[in-house]
Amino acid sequence: MEWNEKLQKIIDYVENHLQRKEEPIDPEKIIEIAGCSYNFFQKVFSYMNGISLAEYIRFRKLTLAGYDLKSTDIKVIDLSYKYGYDSPTSFTKAFQQFHGISPKEARNTTVELQVFPKMQVSKSRDIRGGLNTNHH
Repeated sequence: MEWNEKLQKIIDYVENHLQRKEEPIDPEKIIEIAGCSYNFFQKVFSYMNGISLAEYIRFRKLTLAGYDLKSTDIKVIDLSYKYGYDSPTSFTKAFQQFHGISPKEARNTTVELQVFPKMQVSKSRDIRGGLNTNHH
């Protein structure tokens, strides 16, 4: 399996855990899919995408939390635990840094929130970020 395929499988795994299972990401599962150490995978991820895996996961959590806040009546405390924050205070701080407003303001206004979309890995990129010139 090429890096692009591995990367897409890992992104799909992360998204499934954030959106459907609402469980923590298991580094052991990422190691299994990537076929390398977690630290090495994190370096490759950052190199290929210009963002760290931790940032990607945090930005996706805050995007999904924004959707939940706008479309449900879930309490901020429950939202903070749903997305893995230790406290509503730490969630509110991260939410405000990402979206520019507090969760309460986001719920009570028509302001548009920040969106960090799910990554889709291009099949035409290789690990160096250039075009894949291998023709089989």
